[in-house]
Amino acid sequence: MGLKEKLAGSTDILRKLWFLARPYGLAKPVFVLFVILLQGTLQVAGVTSVFPFLALAADPDSFRASALGSRVLTNLPPLSNAQLLMLAGLLSIVVLVLSNAANLLSDYVRARYAHGLGHWLRRLKVWLCLKITLCAWQPAMCVR
Repeated sequence: MGLKEKLAGSTDILRKLWFLARPYGLAKPVFVLFVILLQGTLQVAGVTSVFPFLALAADPDSFRASALGSRVLTNLPPLSNAQLLMLAGLLSIVVLVLSNAANLLSDYVRARYAHGLGHWLRRLKVWLCLKITLCAWQPAMCVR
């Protein structure tokens, strides 16, 4: 199966899902998408925040000599290498905690949306079954 067939199958599935979810509301899936994008952005920031900390732990003097390091250190009071490492570690931990909080929020929003959509679809199924049953027994009531 080629890439074109896989993409066509994926777009067909997305189109069918959108057809089912569209009456449930447009704002809800857009909000879920926004939260997922926020989660992805903070996830990338959380993972990449570890690398500067590790680079600083490996060689703090090269950070002090770099252009970025000199700009950052001009805005801070004089720090020893241990204090600078603690500050970088604390910043990395804060970014990782924010990333995990975004993951928790995203999981909650997606679960609430999926539960609400499933509940709405079950109610729709019951309503359609009742309407079909009613139309089978009393067709005059269903003709418009």
